[in-house]
This record gives sequence, C-alpha cells and structure tokens, in this order.
Amino acid sequence: MAKKRNLQKHIDDQADPHSDSDESTISESVESQDTKPDLINHIDQLSSPRPEIRKKQLVQLQQALRGNYPAFPEDWNYKETLLFGIESSLKKGKLSEQVEALRCLSIYFTQVSDFDNQVIAERLQEFFESRLCDSTKPGELRAGCATTAGWLHYISKPMGHPYIKSLMDKMSNVFKSACLKGDGMPPDLPKAQVDLHKDCLYAWGLLFTSLSSHDADEFGKNIISDLVSILQSKYMVVRIAACDVVGIVYERIREETREGFKGSYYETLIHVLDSLSFGTNKHTSKADSKKQRSNFRDLLRFLRSREIPSLEVKLASENFELDTYQRLFIYRAYCHLLTFGMNIHLQQNMLLRRSFNLGLPLQPVQQSQRVRAADKKMRNLINEQVSKVRTQRMNKSRDKRTVVVHEDL
Repeated sequence: MAKKRNLQKHIDDQADPHSDSDESTISESVESQDTKPDLINHIDQLSSPRPEIRKKQLVQLQQALRGNYPAFPEDWNYKETLLFGIESSLKKGKLSEQVEALRCLSIYFTQVSDFDNQVIAERLQEFFESRLCDSTKPGELRAGCATTAGWLHYISKPMGHPYIKSLMDKMSNVFKSACLKGDGMPPDLPKAQVDLHKDCLYAWGLLFTSLSSHDADEFGKNIISDLVSILQSKYMVVRIAACDVVGIVYERIREETREGFKGSYYETLIHVLDSLSFGTNKHTSKADSKKQRSNFRDLLRFLRSREIPSLEVKLASENFELDTYQRLFIYRAYCHLLTFGMNIHLQQNMLLRRSFNLGLPLQPVQQSQRVRAADKKMRNLINEQVSKVRTQRMNKSRDKRTVVVHEDL
C-alpha cells in the first residue's frame, strides 16, 4: 500500500475565493428558489439578435448553475429551450460566445440526469469531435470542446467505454504536439495552443479515471513516453498538467494491475522530475515556480517511495480526506468547473457526493453564520438602547436627589 503524506488541512472556501463562508453557501441553497425566475429570463434572452447580450446571459447562467443546486425542479420544462439556445450559440455565435456556451454546458451536465446527457451527446457530440480534431479551428474552441466532451463522458458515459477510448486517442493526438521535436528541443507555441494542450491533458486524465483496470493499464503504459516528453515543455501550465496525469497513471497501474510498475522510461522520468523539482526558470514568477517545484517533488516522492500527498477538505458540518492522486485530480477538476459553487454542490449534489463517498446529504444547518451574526448585531443594538434608556432614567434620579439635597441645605 502507498503511504500517505498529509500536506495541509484545507478549508473548502480556499478553493472558492469569492465565498464568505461555508455556511453562506447553505443560505444560497435556501435562496435558490428566488434565482429561478432569473434563470428563465437568462434563457429567454439567449434568442436575442445581439451577440453581446447572448454572451452575457451565458455567463450569468454559469453563475446560476454553479451557485444553486438544484438550480431548477425535476419537472422543469425549460431544459429544451436552454439546450436549443446553447446549441444555437455553438453553431452560429462568434468564438467568445461559443467558448461561454461550452463552459455553460459543462456545468449543466452536473445538474441533469444521465438521460438528459444522453440527449445532449446525440445532438452535439459530432460538433465537439469535429472541432477538436480540426487544426484549422481556433485553439480556444478546440480546448473548450475537449473539456466539455471530457465532462460529458466522464459524468454520464452516454456512448459507452469504447467511445471514451476513441475520444482519448483523439485528445492525445492533440497534446502530443507539445512533445519534444526531432532535435530534442521543446516547440515554441502560441498561448491558445498551449492552453489547448493543457486542457486536452486534463480532459484525457479525467476520462482515464473512468477506465477499467485493464484499459487503464494499457492506455497508461502507452502514454508515459509522451508525458515524459511533455514534462520538458517550455510552458509551466503544460508541465503541471502532464505531472498530474503521470500521477494518476502510475497510481492506477501500481494499485490495480502491476504493484512494482516502473516502465521503460522510468529513469528518464525520474531525472526530468528531479531537475524540475529544484530548477528555476527566468520566465516563471516566484510563486508559480514554488508551486511547480512542490508538484514535481510530490510526484517524485510517490514514484520513489509510494508516498501520496493527501488533503483534508472541511465543509460546514462534515469533512473528508483526499488520499489518492485520483481523488485529488477529480476534486481539483470539479473546483475548476464549479469555482465558488463547489461548497454547495459538495453538500447537496449526489454526483459529487458519490465521487467522494460522502453518502446522502446532511440536514441543512438551521441558522447560518450570517443569520447568527445578524442576531448578535440585533442583540447588541437592543442592549445599547436599553443601556441608554437606563442611563437617562438614572440621570433624572440623580438630578432629583441633587435638588432635594440643596433644598435641605
């Protein structure tokens, strides 16, 4: 068994810089009914002839779907209208609108059933796949299609495992462009291409976690040489993505099929990670360099001594531990997808709760921190008013006593 190394205790709000507290998200859940008319209004405006309005509504829909669970009732009859609006933006909108539509769709997958996702796959999978594989399309669009297709098939598997493996092959064909060139040097790439490689790596990794043990062994062994090459990329985001994928590949193979697995490229991998763990880059900020070195050192320790970094996540009334590379990978993927809404989904969304073995949702806290703070403030105001009245009465009594004393004199 691999050893665990507890890096830190993690309050889930740290993954959410926009939230005030864990308990505030519970308040947001209670108030989600009030956001539904806005949700419908946003959907209605997806048919606007003005692209800037459609893009704005897609962004606001993302916020509503992230911050509320469930964002709509089970018998909600606007699903088809929403899907039609997103499909229209994907096929007719400009690049920025298409990207926002893809982001909105990825979040939407977490709110609906497998059947609903099956319908989406039948309508849009050809769009995702054709754009992903078309090198003439903008990198931002291809990256968005990779991420959205990755989430769709990770969450619901609407087209089965054979299609997932085919999709992973297409994604790997894209990010292999980040490998070292024939002269042993990493390629120079534009930012859109760098982000495309990064997103394809993460989408591939997400789908890898859903494979059977046999398929994970086969795919993992075949991709290691490419990952070792990509780890030598000039671009930090690509190196870190490759590092994360190497972690889940080695973990699954060692835990499920070959306990002492190293592979043909193990020594090269160790050498590359060792240099990255202590090296510096003049093009990388100090904070980014520190994060990068920490990631590579963690992976190096795991490969050498089976020591796995662990993370404790604390919610309002429960906590859980991320004690494998797979769980860490999936948790961070959801954090990136749901951002400030991660707390509410962890507390209420069975999709996430099943992923982290949290069981059924706990009963919501009756009073949130915000309500208690308001009650405390009200008590303070009442006490101040009572004290003021008491002081006034005592002053009057003192005045009367003063008068009596003077009269006696």
